[in-house]
Amino acid sequence: MLAATLVLAATLGAPTIANDAKPTIDRMFTFYKALPGASVKMAMKLPFPGAPDQVTAYTAIKPNQFTLFTDLTMMDAGELKVISDGTTAWISASNEHAYSEQPAPKTFADLHEVLPMGFAGPIDFFFALMSPDQNKAMFGMMDDVTSGGTKTIDDKTYDVIRMTPAQGEEMMLPPGMTIDLNVTQGKQAWLHSATMTMVDPAGQQPPMTLVLSMQDWKVLKAGEGNFAFKPAADDKKVDDVFEMLFAGQEGPDDSALKDMEGQPAPEFSLTDIDGATVSLASLKGKTVILDFFATWCAPCKQGMPVLMDIAKARSNDGVVLFAVDVDEPADKIKSFLTKKGWSLNVLLAGKSKIGKAYKVNGIPHTVVIGPDGVVQMVEVGFMGRAHTEKAINGAIDKAIGKKVVTAE
Repeated sequence: MLAATLVLAATLGAPTIANDAKPTIDRMFTFYKALPGASVKMAMKLPFPGAPDQVTAYTAIKPNQFTLFTDLTMMDAGELKVISDGTTAWISASNEHAYSEQPAPKTFADLHEVLPMGFAGPIDFFFALMSPDQNKAMFGMMDDVTSGGTKTIDDKTYDVIRMTPAQGEEMMLPPGMTIDLNVTQGKQAWLHSATMTMVDPAGQQPPMTLVLSMQDWKVLKAGEGNFAFKPAADDKKVDDVFEMLFAGQEGPDDSALKDMEGQPAPEFSLTDIDGATVSLASLKGKTVILDFFATWCAPCKQGMPVLMDIAKARSNDGVVLFAVDVDEPADKIKSFLTKKGWSLNVLLAGKSKIGKAYKVNGIPHTVVIGPDGVVQMVEVGFMGRAHTEKAINGAIDKAIGKKVVTAE
């Protein structure tokens, strides 16, 4: 989940707030401070074409009753629920059929006792606005806060608060990042959306934008909302659901990936986009390039043509390339391949555990498997044609004992 990568340290500072930003800030904070409770759906639009939105539904009654439901399908956790009735907080993950419980936080300012830092993004805007100390929750990690003027979205004008995150060794947001809060004009100062723009300081990559859209805001009165929790019949109670999820989902370090090299590749049997079944056993005797990708992943789209060239150049050596799509339907992939003009064998990960078996945490994730079924190489990311050709061809040569052939 991209939000979990935007983790901030707990160090809070005192930002410089420009005078031109104060009227909008005061209007927004005053409005939310007067609310007994609220609900909203937040859609996080990832900065990759075709990537599905991650939707989180919030409900809260001050000071500490709330529900948070979010789809963690991309983490293989299904729906995650966090519920507090004001006395007890529960966390459950549907795919894991597990839940945990602990004392509820006293206020929304104490949510770090329940939610991992950065879980809902660099700032959880919903709980920050519902917090008793809005200024600290919203701006404590910022260096400066100014007015961004106004912005028109869908023919409606919003006031903009522009924030620049603080930098330093303990602050893990990239240099040059800006966050715009787009606030509804008038007395009902709902937060419409937040736009986070990330700029490559070296100028080698175009800016990336992450948009959080706040949809269907509603005012809730005390006594409204359902904050009860009942585990499913097959749910098991564990000490800490987040600890369990992250233990299985955090990316292994380089040494863990390298430990796969020289070991038998995990078996798999997957359906391709035409409905045929392909297993690792059926590929015995071939050197397999297995690349985990998605059509919305920019580095995947950059690296795949290089892998296709290598596989074509080494076809006489028994080299075959299979892409494993992590989360998309076959018709979408077929349309993508048609537009690209690619002839590519694509397998569907579906609900299989192949990603976990191959320790996939980021894509592209490329594995070279020798004719004997032994892993020769594992690499995450795309680091350019020259590097990829050298690394992949080297792994193929190691598997079959031939001289490097450079793809053209």
